[in-house]
Amino acid sequence: MNSSDDDGNQKRVWTRDEILMSMLGDMIVSRDFAQDYADLLIKHRHGEEQAARYRPWTAEDKGKTWEVTSGVAADEDEDGAPSIYRVTIAKQDGRILMYKQETRMPVVHGIAEIIRSAKKKEER
Repeated sequence: MNSSDDDGNQKRVWTRDEILMSMLGDMIVSRDFAQDYADLLIKHRHGEEQAARYRPWTAEDKGKTWEVTSGVAADEDEDGAPSIYRVTIAKQDGRILMYKQETRMPVVHGIAEIIRSAKKKEER
């Protein structure tokens, strides 16, 4: 199996043989392939510009699946909440078992003060 670089910028390009071996062997065996697959999903649904905001990807081997997580991207607003994508991919056949975007909502100052006050009351 050979791979090539895209104009020397270190971007991995999968050959037809690599894709077939990865999919037809007995499972998606490569962490890199799982990461590229998740990135391709975001590109397909939201476009290259959106996908670029969430790179780099990490993949964790969960036995029969890959759990792939994007990098953190802030919302486009100045005060936007950071978010990530999580994609779970079946190794056996490449099915997308889970696809979601998680956003960490910022705690508004007034609410944070209410929470602190409630905790202090509980401690008494």
